[in-house]
Amino acid sequence: MNKIQDAFETVKASEELKNATKEYLKQQKNKMENTRKTQGTARTLTNIQERGIESHTRHSAVKIMAMAGTLLFLLFGYRGYSLLSTPVYYVSIDVNPSVELTMNELKRVISAKAYNEDGEILLRDMWVKGKKYTEAIESIVESAAMQPYLTEDAALTFTITSNDQEKSKVLQAQINESSACRKHNGQSVVADITHVSEAHENGLSFGKYTAYLQLTQYDKSVTIEQSHHMTMSEIKQQIHAHENGCLEQDSEHNGEHHHEE
Repeated sequence: MNKIQDAFETVKASEELKNATKEYLKQQKNKMENTRKTQGTARTLTNIQERGIESHTRHSAVKIMAMAGTLLFLLFGYRGYSLLSTPVYYVSIDVNPSVELTMNELKRVISAKAYNEDGEILLRDMWVKGKKYTEAIESIVESAAMQPYLTEDAALTFTITSNDQEKSKVLQAQINESSACRKHNGQSVVADITHVSEAHENGLSFGKYTAYLQLTQYDKSVTIEQSHHMTMSEIKQQIHAHENGCLEQDSEHNGEHHHEE
C-alpha cells in the first residue's frame, strides 16, 4: 500500500481523482488477496479431500484384501474339510467278524463300523479313525480279539471298492503286499461300489455280501438270513465246492443211491 501511495505522490491530478484511484486499487488488492486466500483454502480442502479419498481407498483396499483372504481361507478350509471327510475308499475285513473301514482321498480312516456281534467286540476297545488304512488294518488283524478267528482255514478276506476301479485295484495291490494280508494268507477282491448300499440294506458288510452274491450264482436257494450266520470260510468253501463240481456230484450220487433203494 505504501508503494501505491508513493507512486501517487508524483502524479499530477486532483485529490479527488487520486483518492478514488487509490480506493479502487485498494479494493482490487483486497480482492486479489481474498482470491488467493480462497484458492489456498480450496487447495487445502482439496488436499484434505484427496487425503480422505486416498485414506478411504486404502481402507477399502484393506477391507477387500481381508475379505478376499477370508474367502480364500474358507474356500481352502472347505476344500481341506471335504478332502478329509468325503468317503472315497471302502475296505471290508471279513473272517467271522465283519468290519468295514471308510477312507478319504488321503487313504486315512474316517469311520470303522462292525456288521455283526463279533465285529462289535473287535472294535470295542480299538480306535483306528485318522490312521492310514494300512496301519488300521494292521491294528485290527493283529489285535488280541481277532486272533481266535485266524485259524488255518479262516479265509481272511479284504474286499475293496471305490468310485474308480483303477484306484480300487491299486489299493488291492497295496493290501496284498501288507504284512496283515501276507502273514495270515489273506485274500482280496475288488467289488462293485453299488454293493455297499445293497449290503447295508441287508445288514451285511459289503465284503460278505459280495461273497454271498457269488455263492447265489451257484445256489439260488441260499438266503440273506442264512448268510448272516455263515462265516466267510463257510461261504468260500461252498463256492469252491460248486466251482469244482463237488456239490453237484454229491447231489447226483445221493439221487442215484436213493433211486437204487
